[in-house]
Amino acid sequence: MTRTRVRTAATATTPKRYRPLGVSLAILFAFLFYGIRPLLLVVPVIWSALTQRLAGVDFIGGTWGTVSVMLGAFIVVASVFAWLGRPRGVRLIFIVLVWLATAAQIATQIPALNPPPDSGTVASVGTSIQLPAAYYVCLFALNIAIPLYVTWYLNRAPARAFYDFEVTAAQS
Repeated sequence: MTRTRVRTAATATTPKRYRPLGVSLAILFAFLFYGIRPLLLVVPVIWSALTQRLAGVDFIGGTWGTVSVMLGAFIVVASVFAWLGRPRGVRLIFIVLVWLATAAQIATQIPALNPPPDSGTVASVGTSIQLPAAYYVCLFALNIAIPLYVTWYLNRAPARAFYDFEVTAAQS
């Protein structure tokens, strides 16, 4: 006599799903570089508004800087959903947002590579501080490496399995 076990809703357990380390790293890198870093530019603006001073708006960096800040806010929200793995299409939305943020940050950095001619005077109040070109080369390298890694890893089979977990678990 064989006993068959009937699975009911009370006895059915869904297997745990594990986030691959590469997915965690991709989300963390994008969260810090494309989410938090642009949002840090808003701190002086908020501080000047709270203290009723008229300083700080120049730190954002013009139109492309504003776009980077707005995309940074979207990246933070998308990072939370990508970390949770739900909804199912968040993987593709996250990849697209990372590439849009990359384009906005590169557009922000291009004018910095062509600084105005040096007048030979000491910097005074109201003049912009120019960072060395090596800084922008490193930023450009990160602006290429991070989205390539995010795109590559989130399209690998372990990441796709993490984001498609509910569909595969329901079919088995």
